[in-house]
Amino acid sequence: MSQFDLFENSKTVPRLSASAYRKQQETAFTDVGSNERATDFKSFELVFETGSPVTLRKHPIHLDGLLSYACFQHTGCPEKALAMLHTLLKYDEHHDLYHGSALAFGVTPEQGITARHRHYVGSLRFGKQLRDNRITPSRVANDGTEVFRRVFTTGGPEKSRLNRFEAFHSPWLVFHGVGDIHRIESLAQFYCARIGVNANSGSGTVRNLWINTIDHDYSMIDAHGQIARNLPMTWLQNQEQAPDYTRSASIPVKAPYWPGHQQYRPVDGVPADKVRRVILIR
Repeated sequence: MSQFDLFENSKTVPRLSASAYRKQQETAFTDVGSNERATDFKSFELVFETGSPVTLRKHPIHLDGLLSYACFQHTGCPEKALAMLHTLLKYDEHHDLYHGSALAFGVTPEQGITARHRHYVGSLRFGKQLRDNRITPSRVANDGTEVFRRVFTTGGPEKSRLNRFEAFHSPWLVFHGVGDIHRIESLAQFYCARIGVNANSGSGTVRNLWINTIDHDYSMIDAHGQIARNLPMTWLQNQEQAPDYTRSASIPVKAPYWPGHQQYRPVDGVPADKVRRVILIR
Protein backbone atom coordinates (compact mmCIF):
# COMPACT_ATOMS: atom_id res chain seq x y z
CA MET A 1 0.00 0.00 0.00
CA SER A 2 1.44 3.38 -0.98
CA GLN A 3 1.44 6.50 1.20
CA PHE A 4 -0.14 8.26 -1.78
CA ASP A 5 -3.27 6.07 -1.87
CA LEU A 6 -6.38 7.83 -0.64
CA PHE A 7 -9.19 5.29 -0.63
CA GLU A 8 -12.58 6.45 -1.80
CA ASN A 9 -14.29 3.80 0.30
CA SER A 10 -12.55 4.86 3.53
CA LYS A 11 -15.05 5.00 6.36
CA THR A 12 -14.78 7.46 9.20
CA VAL A 13 -16.32 7.41 12.63
CA PRO A 14 -18.90 10.20 13.19
CA ARG A 15 -18.19 12.67 15.97
CA LEU A 16 -19.58 11.52 19.32
CA SER A 17 -21.07 13.48 22.17
CA ALA A 18 -18.82 14.07 25.18
CA SER A 19 -20.66 11.53 27.34
CA ALA A 20 -20.69 8.88 24.61
CA TYR A 21 -17.00 9.42 23.92
CA ARG A 22 -16.00 9.08 27.59
CA LYS A 23 -18.04 5.90 27.89
CA GLN A 24 -16.42 4.47 24.74
CA GLN A 25 -12.93 5.29 26.00
CA GLU A 26 -13.49 4.11 29.57
CA THR A 27 -10.90 1.37 29.21
CA ALA A 28 -9.05 2.51 26.10
CA PHE A 29 -7.02 5.21 27.88
CA THR A 30 -6.27 3.55 31.21
CA ASP A 31 -2.68 3.14 32.39
CA VAL A 32 -1.52 6.17 30.44
CA GLY A 33 2.05 5.65 31.62
CA SER A 34 2.28 2.11 30.24
CA ASN A 35 4.09 1.08 27.06
CA GLU A 36 2.40 -2.32 26.74
CA ARG A 37 0.57 -1.26 23.57
CA ALA A 38 3.81 -0.56 21.69
CA THR A 39 3.77 -4.04 20.14
CA ASP A 40 0.51 -3.11 18.37
CA PHE A 41 1.96 0.01 16.75
CA LYS A 42 1.64 0.24 12.96
CA SER A 43 2.76 2.69 10.28
CA PHE A 44 -0.14 4.91 9.25
CA GLU A 45 -1.28 7.87 7.20
CA LEU A 46 -3.66 10.31 8.90
CA VAL A 47 -5.60 12.59 6.53
CA PHE A 48 -7.74 15.59 7.49
CA GLU A 49 -10.18 17.00 4.94
CA THR A 50 -10.14 20.78 5.35
CA GLY A 51 -12.91 23.33 5.08
CA SER A 52 -10.88 26.55 5.40
CA PRO A 53 -7.28 27.76 5.00
CA VAL A 54 -4.74 26.82 7.67
CA THR A 55 -2.65 29.47 9.43
CA LEU A 56 0.82 28.37 10.50
CA ARG A 57 3.52 29.80 12.72
CA LYS A 58 7.26 29.78 12.01
CA HIS A 59 7.47 25.99 12.06
CA PRO A 60 4.98 23.41 10.76
CA ILE A 61 2.65 21.53 13.08
CA HIS A 62 4.03 18.15 14.17
CA LEU A 63 1.85 15.12 14.82
CA ASP A 64 3.20 14.57 18.33
CA GLY A 65 2.44 18.21 19.12
CA LEU A 66 -1.11 17.88 17.79
CA LEU A 67 -1.69 14.67 19.74
CA SER A 68 -0.21 16.13 22.93
CA TYR A 69 -2.86 18.87 22.68
CA ALA A 70 -5.57 16.23 22.26
CA CYS A 71 -4.17 14.31 25.24
CA PHE A 72 -4.23 17.49 27.34
CA GLN A 73 -7.83 18.13 26.38
CA HIS A 74 -8.63 14.55 27.41
CA THR A 75 -6.70 14.45 30.72
CA GLY A 76 -6.67 18.11 31.76
CA CYS A 77 -3.09 17.68 33.02
CA PRO A 78 0.12 18.58 31.10
CA GLU A 79 2.15 15.78 32.73
CA LYS A 80 -0.51 13.13 32.11
CA ALA A 81 -0.88 14.36 28.53
CA LEU A 82 2.81 13.78 27.77
CA ALA A 83 2.69 10.38 29.49
CA MET A 84 -0.36 9.46 27.42
CA LEU A 85 1.39 10.59 24.23
CA HIS A 86 4.11 8.05 25.03
CA THR A 87 1.53 5.26 24.63
CA LEU A 88 0.21 6.56 21.31
CA LEU A 89 3.32 7.07 19.16
CA LYS A 90 6.52 5.07 18.78
CA TYR A 91 9.32 6.78 20.70
CA ASP A 92 13.01 6.76 19.77
CA GLU A 93 14.76 6.90 23.14
CA HIS A 94 18.25 7.23 21.68
CA HIS A 95 17.43 10.39 19.69
CA ASP A 96 14.59 11.60 21.96
CA LEU A 97 11.86 12.04 19.34
CA TYR A 98 8.56 10.49 18.30
CA HIS A 99 7.74 8.77 15.02
CA GLY A 100 5.29 11.43 13.87
CA SER A 101 5.76 13.66 10.83
CA ALA A 102 5.15 17.34 10.43
CA LEU A 103 2.07 18.53 8.59
CA ALA A 104 2.07 18.12 4.81
CA PHE A 105 -0.49 19.54 2.41
CA GLY A 106 -2.25 16.87 0.38
CA VAL A 107 -2.56 17.75 -3.29
CA THR A 108 -3.72 16.12 -6.52
CA PRO A 109 -2.88 16.89 -10.15
CA GLU A 110 -6.09 18.95 -10.24
CA GLN A 111 -5.88 20.67 -6.84
CA GLY A 112 -2.75 22.22 -5.37
CA ILE A 113 -1.85 24.58 -2.53
CA THR A 114 -3.24 28.11 -2.54
CA ALA A 115 -1.43 30.82 -0.56
CA ARG A 116 -3.64 33.58 0.79
CA HIS A 117 -4.12 35.94 3.71
CA ARG A 118 -6.74 35.65 6.44
CA HIS A 119 -7.87 38.83 8.16
CA TYR A 120 -8.80 38.72 11.81
CA VAL A 121 -10.34 41.57 13.83
CA GLY A 122 -9.62 41.32 17.54
CA SER A 123 -12.20 42.32 20.12
CA LEU A 124 -12.05 45.55 22.11
CA ARG A 125 -12.15 45.23 25.88
CA PHE A 126 -14.99 46.96 27.70
CA GLY A 127 -13.92 49.88 29.86
CA LYS A 128 -10.54 50.35 28.21
CA GLN A 129 -11.02 50.44 24.45
CA LEU A 130 -14.83 50.78 24.47
CA ARG A 131 -15.02 54.16 26.21
CA ASP A 132 -17.82 56.62 25.53
CA ASN A 133 -15.48 59.11 23.87
CA ARG A 134 -14.54 56.44 21.34
CA ILE A 135 -18.01 55.34 20.30
CA THR A 136 -20.04 58.56 20.59
CA PRO A 137 -20.10 61.53 18.16
CA SER A 138 -17.18 63.89 18.63
CA ARG A 139 -19.05 66.96 17.39
CA VAL A 140 -22.13 68.20 15.58
CA ALA A 141 -21.74 69.70 12.09
CA ASN A 142 -23.31 72.97 10.99
CA ASP A 143 -26.12 71.08 9.27
CA GLY A 144 -26.96 69.27 12.50
CA THR A 145 -25.47 65.88 11.61
CA GLU A 146 -23.38 64.07 14.19
CA VAL A 147 -19.73 63.57 13.29
CA PHE A 148 -17.71 60.67 14.65
CA ARG A 149 -13.96 60.68 15.03
CA ARG A 150 -11.91 59.13 12.27
CA VAL A 151 -10.61 55.61 12.62
CA PHE A 152 -6.89 55.45 11.89
CA THR A 153 -5.80 52.03 10.68
CA THR A 154 -2.12 52.92 10.20
CA GLY A 155 -1.38 52.87 13.95
CA GLY A 156 -2.84 52.83 17.42
CA PRO A 157 -5.28 50.33 18.96
CA GLU A 158 -7.20 49.88 15.71
CA LYS A 159 -4.15 48.65 13.79
CA SER A 160 -3.18 46.23 16.55
CA ARG A 161 -6.54 44.50 16.12
CA LEU A 162 -6.72 44.48 12.35
CA ASN A 163 -4.50 41.45 11.93
CA ARG A 164 -3.48 39.73 8.71
CA PHE A 165 -2.05 36.22 8.74
CA GLU A 166 -0.43 34.17 6.00
CA ALA A 167 -2.56 31.09 5.33
CA PHE A 168 -2.49 28.09 3.02
CA HIS A 169 -5.30 26.01 1.64
CA SER A 170 -5.34 22.55 0.09
CA PRO A 171 -8.03 19.86 0.13
CA TRP A 172 -6.25 17.76 2.75
CA LEU A 173 -3.69 17.86 5.56
CA VAL A 174 -1.55 14.73 5.91
CA PHE A 175 0.47 13.28 8.79
CA HIS A 176 2.50 10.05 8.88
CA GLY A 177 3.51 8.11 11.95
CA VAL A 178 3.88 4.82 13.79
CA GLY A 179 1.53 4.20 16.66
CA ASP A 180 -1.79 2.99 18.02
CA ILE A 181 -4.07 3.68 15.08
CA HIS A 182 -7.45 3.16 16.75
CA ARG A 183 -6.72 5.36 19.76
CA ILE A 184 -5.19 8.10 17.60
CA GLU A 185 -8.23 8.11 15.31
CA SER A 186 -10.60 8.28 18.26
CA LEU A 187 -8.73 11.19 19.87
CA ALA A 188 -8.45 13.10 16.59
CA GLN A 189 -12.14 12.58 15.80
CA PHE A 190 -13.21 14.13 19.09
CA TYR A 191 -10.61 16.83 19.79
CA CYS A 192 -9.26 17.98 16.40
CA ALA A 193 -12.15 19.99 14.97
CA ARG A 194 -9.72 22.70 13.79
CA ILE A 195 -5.98 22.80 13.19
CA GLY A 196 -3.47 25.65 13.25
CA VAL A 197 -3.24 29.20 14.54
CA ASN A 198 -6.45 31.22 15.08
CA ALA A 199 -8.54 28.06 15.07
CA ASN A 200 -11.20 29.80 17.15
CA SER A 201 -11.71 32.36 14.36
CA GLY A 202 -12.40 29.73 11.71
CA SER A 203 -8.94 28.82 10.43
CA GLY A 204 -8.09 25.19 9.71
CA THR A 205 -11.62 23.79 9.97
CA VAL A 206 -11.69 19.97 9.76
CA ARG A 207 -14.61 18.57 7.77
CA ASN A 208 -13.63 14.91 7.98
CA LEU A 209 -10.69 12.63 8.73
CA TRP A 210 -9.53 9.07 8.18
CA ILE A 211 -6.50 6.96 8.99
CA ASN A 212 -5.00 4.08 6.95
CA THR A 213 -2.21 1.61 7.60
CA ILE A 214 0.71 1.82 5.17
CA ASP A 215 3.70 -0.39 4.44
CA HIS A 216 6.49 2.05 5.27
CA ASP A 217 7.34 4.53 8.01
CA TYR A 218 7.31 8.00 6.43
CA SER A 219 7.38 9.89 9.73
CA MET A 220 11.07 10.88 9.43
CA ILE A 221 11.82 10.82 5.71
CA ASP A 222 8.94 10.94 3.23
CA ALA A 223 8.57 8.94 0.01
CA HIS A 224 10.30 11.73 -1.94
CA GLY A 225 13.40 11.42 0.25
CA GLN A 226 12.73 14.78 1.92
CA ILE A 227 12.84 15.53 5.65
CA ALA A 228 9.33 14.98 7.01
CA ARG A 229 9.79 16.53 10.45
CA ASN A 230 12.29 18.46 12.60
CA LEU A 231 15.23 16.08 13.01
CA PRO A 232 18.25 16.28 15.33
CA MET A 233 21.67 16.26 13.73
CA THR A 234 22.55 13.12 15.68
CA TRP A 235 19.77 11.22 13.89
CA LEU A 236 20.80 12.43 10.43
CA GLN A 237 24.47 11.63 11.04
CA ASN A 238 23.56 8.02 11.79
CA GLN A 239 21.78 7.52 8.46
CA GLU A 240 23.63 5.83 5.62
CA GLN A 241 21.61 7.72 3.00
CA ALA A 242 20.58 10.94 4.68
CA PRO A 243 18.77 13.55 2.55
CA ASP A 244 20.66 16.65 1.51
CA TYR A 245 20.33 19.56 3.92
CA THR A 246 22.00 22.93 3.89
CA ARG A 247 20.90 24.50 7.15
CA SER A 248 20.69 23.68 10.83
CA ALA A 249 19.27 25.52 13.80
CA SER A 250 18.38 25.21 17.45
CA ILE A 251 14.89 23.69 17.21
CA PRO A 252 12.55 21.45 19.23
CA VAL A 253 12.20 17.90 17.91
CA LYS A 254 9.45 16.58 20.17
CA ALA A 255 6.43 17.84 22.09
CA PRO A 256 6.10 20.32 23.71
CA TYR A 257 7.01 22.72 20.91
CA TRP A 258 6.26 26.04 22.65
CA PRO A 259 9.18 27.81 24.42
CA GLY A 260 7.14 28.66 27.53
CA HIS A 261 6.73 25.02 28.56
CA GLN A 262 9.08 23.76 31.28
CA GLN A 263 9.92 20.64 29.24
CA TYR A 264 10.71 22.56 26.03
CA ARG A 265 14.11 21.29 24.82
CA PRO A 266 15.63 22.70 21.59
CA VAL A 267 18.54 20.81 20.03
CA ASP A 268 20.86 21.27 17.07
CA GLY A 269 18.83 19.96 14.16
CA VAL A 270 17.40 20.45 10.69
CA PRO A 271 13.88 21.90 10.48
CA ALA A 272 11.19 20.50 8.21
CA ASP A 273 9.88 22.74 5.45
CA LYS A 274 7.02 24.91 6.62
CA VAL A 275 5.04 24.11 3.45
CA ARG A 276 5.51 20.51 2.34
CA ARG A 277 3.21 18.63 0.00
CA VAL A 278 2.20 15.02 -0.50
CA ILE A 279 0.52 13.84 -3.70
CA LEU A 280 -2.70 11.91 -3.07
CA ILE A 281 -4.22 9.73 -5.79
CA ARG A 282 -8.00 9.47 -5.51
